[in-house]
Amino acid sequence: MIKIGNGFYFIDLQKLNDFIFINESDKSDVEIETITDFRNEKSTVEKKYGPKVQYSGVRYELIKEMLLSVYGAGIESEGGDIKSIQVLDDICIGAKLAFNTLLENGIITDKRNNNK
Repeated sequence: MIKIGNGFYFIDLQKLNDFIFINESDKSDVEIETITDFRNEKSTVEKKYGPKVQYSGVRYELIKEMLLSVYGAGIESEGGDIKSIQVLDDICIGAKLAFNTLLENGIITDKRNNNK
């Protein structure tokens, strides 16, 4: 968790997982195969493969660097489990852009907005 200004932000691992893994759920592969058995009779077999799920290494590295830039800009608290950024003017533009991008894509979430 990181404290930025007055908000506490955490990483939404489900959104992170959805962003890194590309799920092509609409696409299922169907393969039709013709098989000849020992009696020389031909039959067709239809093989269905489930949806393709692919890992995107580029997306992983991009998100990793964004999280490191935001988390690296913070100062550790006394307990060591929460980093904080008190003055937003003190952090660099790259960390601000990374924070806004992560927040817009829902990868980091404000704790106050998550309580239901």
